[in-house]
Amino acid sequence: MKKILGLILTIGVVAGCGSDSETSPTGVSEDSYSETILGTWNDPYGDEAWAFSSDGTMQDKYMEETLTWNISGSTLTLNYESGDMVLTIKSMTTNSLTFNDGYEDITYKKRD
Repeated sequence: MKKILGLILTIGVVAGCGSDSETSPTGVSEDSYSETILGTWNDPYGDEAWAFSSDGTMQDKYMEETLTWNISGSTLTLNYESGDMVLTIKSMTTNSLTFNDGYEDITYKKRD
């Protein structure tokens, strides 16, 4: 009985010592968001939507506007002429970006 209790306690301790990493098995960490976001992204319908550059500018294909962008932690801020758009990054991989716009989660795919 003591062996079984010891085994259960050991399993509980090992299971409770999981990683607090901000990286999912296929994702990238928050530290890499600013690098991973660079490039052109398609909206959920497959249309070209955003093109992020390393100089901190972005082309919004819908608005036909060049703006600046910034990532701090999991917050992506797009600085439009009409005002800032603040998005919460839910997850990011090398080819997928899921963010919340305050209403719903939206996934963009990186253009090949």
